[in-house]
Amino acid sequence: MSRLARVLRTGRRFGFLIARGHSRLRRYTGALHLVEWAAALPALRRRSVDAWLDGLMEPVRTRPALVAHSLACGPALRFAVDHPDRVSELVLVSPAFLQAPPPRLTRSALAVALLRRVSAARLARFLGVPAGPAAESAAADLRRRGVARRVVAAMRTGAAARDRSRALLDRVTVPVRIVVGSADPLTAATVHPVTELAGAGHYPQLTHPAEVARHLSGAAPAGEHP
Repeated sequence: MSRLARVLRTGRRFGFLIARGHSRLRRYTGALHLVEWAAALPALRRRSVDAWLDGLMEPVRTRPALVAHSLACGPALRFAVDHPDRVSELVLVSPAFLQAPPPRLTRSALAVALLRRVSAARLARFLGVPAGPAAESAAADLRRRGVARRVVAAMRTGAAARDRSRALLDRVTVPVRIVVGSADPLTAATVHPVTELAGAGHYPQLTHPAEVARHLSGAAPAGEHP
């Protein structure tokens, strides 16, 4: 079991939204752990990510720390702004709206066709993550009907919402922490604490899980600055 998984199994409650290719909901000791491309869920064909997140959190009676990665940071931030009484803190891992935008090609119709055919090895190289089960699962999901199209649509939506998300980050009232990799740093200023993990890219939870786990467990890793 990875250190990140062990941290999530502790008594601390997390909601973990990570845009990465799976569509499975795992429960750890009263915690919610979601590892997936949010737009790839079939349930989202007829409703928004925000409505889906509202439904996911509806039965939760505690105030979890909501942890989100990449494109999922926007919906998590909106939930925290709208429901500050239901979230104890917000941890944004590689928040896409504060980083350099992806190439326009990744939001094009051509990207849909490419994603449908990408191999696990090539996907891992493109994302800068280790080859293995995570990349294999993501590549397999992308070959499912409609998944690649919904992933690209989510990237377009995320790109269009960048300014709105940055404005909401100034309004959020719950504590916010940000974790990024040194190879994919923030390109916009923020008043919230930022931890930069040396050598990590856009997916530090895959390339540097122990360091991300240490941050989630409350320790102050090297590189943290206000």
